[in-house]
Amino acid sequence: MNRNLIFILALVLFAGSAFAVHTTTVLFPSDSNNLTGTVGIKFNITDGNFVAATYDVNVTIAVSTSAGAFTTYLVRDVNANAYCGAAANYADVNCTYTFDTTTVADGNYFVDINAITLLTTIDSNSMTNDWNSTIDSSNSSFSIDNSGPTISSPSPSGFVDPSVTMSVITNESATCRYDSLDVAYASMGAGTTSGLGTSHSWNLTFTAAEGLKTFYIRCINTPGVTSTGTTISFTVRSAGGSGGSFCGDNICDSSESAATCAADCPAVCGDGTCTGTESKNTCPADCGVGVICGDNTCGQGENFNICPSDCEAPIGQKVRETVLSREMKGKPTPDDIARILEAAGASENAVEKARAALSETNVQRNIEVVKETENGKTTFTTIIELVVQNNSWKDLENVTVIEEIPKQVLENANNVKSAVEFTILNSDPIIAFEFGSMNAGDTSSVKYSIDKQVSESDIELFAPAFVSGFAEIQNSLTCSELNCDDYNPCTVDSCENSRCFNVPKQNGESCGTGMVCRSGECVESSSVTVVEPPQDNTLLIIIGGIIIVAVLAYFFYSKK
Repeated sequence: MNRNLIFILALVLFAGSAFAVHTTTVLFPSDSNNLTGTVGIKFNITDGNFVAATYDVNVTIAVSTSAGAFTTYLVRDVNANAYCGAAANYADVNCTYTFDTTTVADGNYFVDINAITLLTTIDSNSMTNDWNSTIDSSNSSFSIDNSGPTISSPSPSGFVDPSVTMSVITNESATCRYDSLDVAYASMGAGTTSGLGTSHSWNLTFTAAEGLKTFYIRCINTPGVTSTGTTISFTVRSAGGSGGSFCGDNICDSSESAATCAADCPAVCGDGTCTGTESKNTCPADCGVGVICGDNTCGQGENFNICPSDCEAPIGQKVRETVLSREMKGKPTPDDIARILEAAGASENAVEKARAALSETNVQRNIEVVKETENGKTTFTTIIELVVQNNSWKDLENVTVIEEIPKQVLENANNVKSAVEFTILNSDPIIAFEFGSMNAGDTSSVKYSIDKQVSESDIELFAPAFVSGFAEIQNSLTCSELNCDDYNPCTVDSCENSRCFNVPKQNGESCGTGMVCRSGECVESSSVTVVEPPQDNTLLIIIGGIIIVAVLAYFFYSKK
């Protein structure tokens, strides 16, 4: 009888192993994030029964307007090793899928992930294939926005007084800048930046009736996408004047003078203002006898250092000037990364790491061509600066940046000069710079030079530089020092090994009067529930049948 009891207990313990923890958790995006460009979808797979020799894990990833709907598939039933690592231990592993958000329309979405564990080695006596399917979705919807703000209602126009308010409206929350030149948003004066919102205005004051004024306005939204430019033009008249009184109308009225409007009023020698055709030669009373730089005469008191437009450089003096300056932004395509790293002899795993790093880092290239003249001899040097930004919320170390120089620009990497040590990956040339550690949000830069004049057409040949890899610096704070509360009543907040975990509660748990948890969100109990795909309960039914047979057998033999 004791042997029978032991046999039954063993069956029960064996059946209990089937209830080991199996979870799939979306880590990012998961909380009302704003996304643009290429990002990394991060998720965790935990399988309490996983054994590498006998199990495979496949994943399906989709984005949907409703959590759990699996509307638009990004990958479908693909081996998870592609995103979790070739030797991933699915007992507990974090994974990343590189998502190009431009492949879907702008809008609000959830990420849906389904992880399936499959038994690959099946015993000849097994009655069914062992498999497990778990699903999770983003805690909250996130927005994808790859379109810049739309600008409308530009004001003012026509004739205005010297004190005027200029304004525009955007269709989404943004900041705006203006400039008298049609340049990129980043090149517009930072002092003109409006507050974040949809209504933007600037109070402008002009000293007199200055005539026609034109300003260019550009805006940028929270994800960092800029708008196309909008132009505002108006004519500044005299304060309180009529529509026809303004500087530039070829009428010198009572409110204007040569000093306030040289375009309308003739110069008057002796009025104390050097205007119009006056000069130190024609009207010293107004213009004086001092130095006037820009009159094409290298006069007394002028030299090349003070006024290079009038005076030539003395023999033997080195003259340095910038003849070309360019700022290059943008990210490489996955094909660019693969082509460059394969040419450098990198592995396929290194290529995947570099692609994953795109969502965490950004590299900007600044190019300056310098001309130096000395003793009649002219030389050119191209100085290239690589500026790296850590866009993630983590501190990074061992940050490596890969730079490919077009062969039309430089034949051999041995001709690269830099005060910072670098590695030649391919003499063709491809080089690598080590940036060490970077705090979250920090930027760091390095410069190198080429003894050659690079042209605009040469610059267009450069592929964007990129970070090929890094390591995350572990948080030094202890769990007692971390606040892991995400203020969501539908998550279980915990801390382990200096890392916060916010795991969604089971669907249907109460989170307040008339409210229940649904996919990690607190919703009204009458809300439509997310229907998950049916689970295969065949294994549980077989185990239950075995237990029932064993109990009946025990009672049958014990009566004998």
